[in-house]
Amino acid sequence: MLTTTLTTILGLIPLAFFPGEGSEMMQPIALTFIGGLATGSLLTLFLSPTLYTLLNKRREKRYFDADSLANQLLLLDREGR
Repeated sequence: MLTTTLTTILGLIPLAFFPGEGSEMMQPIALTFIGGLATGSLLTLFLSPTLYTLLNKRREKRYFDADSLANQLLLLDREGR
């Protein structure tokens, strides 16, 4: 994914920043594509793992809590066998 995004952005840079004859209509589209791809990649690479880590810590605290209902039921099930 990252390689595809980078090659697309690099391919659009000449169109976006070095306008030639007849490129008045294509330049805003190229800028929009570059901004969207860069933003989407940054959100995917940094924001998603950060949110997962933060939310998973809360889940792990509940999972490893000895007083949680799930762990108490698991202990009762193991003792019953």
